[in-house]
Amino acid sequence: LVTILDADGARSDVDPLAATLTHRSAALQSTIGVNPALFSAGTETHSVVLFRESGGRADHAQVLVHYQLELAKRAGRTVDRVILG
Repeated sequence: LVTILDADGARSDVDPLAATLTHRSAALQSTIGVNPALFSAGTETHSVVLFRESGGRADHAQVLVHYQLELAKRAGRTVDRVILG
């Protein structure tokens, strides 16, 4: 299980429903084509991805980069710091 957090995105002026949809969509789009990624979900502050196995970090890194790009596209702002844990 991996949690992805937009470190600069937690602001009080953000619509919670819009933020949830943004994180959910970014998580879904960033896991397309990554076979070990079984499930993704988003909340208003972060997303989670369930991986089938943890043999290496290449799949995690791929999802992290794609998530950052997808989140920037959907949020309409630059996303500089995304934390994976």
